[in-house]
Amino acid sequence: AEALRIMEETALSKRASVALPLAQIFLKYSRIANVSETKVYLSHAHDAIHWIPSSFVGRMARRRPHIDISQISRVEEGQGTSVFVKCSTLLRQATADETARSFSIVSRSRSLDLVAATEAQRKMWVRALRILIANINEGWNDKDDNQFLNYIKQQWNRADTDRSGSLEHNEVVNLLRKMNITISRQGISDKISEFDLDDNGQLDFQEFQEFIRKFFMDW
Repeated sequence: AEALRIMEETALSKRASVALPLAQIFLKYSRIANVSETKVYLSHAHDAIHWIPSSFVGRMARRRPHIDISQISRVEEGQGTSVFVKCSTLLRQATADETARSFSIVSRSRSLDLVAATEAQRKMWVRALRILIANINEGWNDKDDNQFLNYIKQQWNRADTDRSGSLEHNEVVNLLRKMNITISRQGISDKISEFDLDDNGQLDFQEFQEFIRKFFMDW
C-alpha cells in the first residue's frame, strides 16, 4: 500500500505544466544504445506507465508513450534485457551499483529499461508494479482462464522434453504440429522473435504463455 501511495503521488495530472515536477526521474536506456534522463509516472487510473521523452519533439507530443499494466509480462531487476546488454556492449559496462538500481518493465512488444536514482526507488517501483500486475491477473482468473492456463502448462510440459526450462525453435515447431496449428517455419520464427524479449532464440514459460495466447487470439 505504501509503494502504491508513493507512486500515486508521482502521477501526473492532465495539466502537465503544473504536475511535471511530480514525475520521478530515471535514466532510460534505449534500443539505439542511447541513455537519457526521462520522467516516468503511473497514470491516475493505475492502468499504465507513461514516460516523457527527453527530446524536444517527444516532449511536445500530445500523446505520451506508455505501457499498459495489462500488457506487462514481467518486471525484471538488474540489466538482463537485450537493451541493457546492447548498451553495455556499445557504451560501457555498468557498475555494480548501477546494476543494483536497474530494472526493466517488459511487455510483449518492448521493454522500458530504467536506472533509478537510488536502490530504494528501484525497489519501490518494482514492488508496486508487481502488485498492480498481480491485481490485474486476479481479475482474469475466472474458471475459463484457469482452464486455459492449465492447458498452456500441459502443452509446455509436452514440448519441454529435456526439462531445460526453455523451448528452442524445433521444440516449438514440433509442438504446433501436434496441436494441428499449420504455419510455416518462417512464420514460427517471426512469432518467436516477437515474444523472445531477451533475444536468446528461445522461449521461457512466460514468453511461451504470451506466444500461445497470441495464436488463439489470431485464429
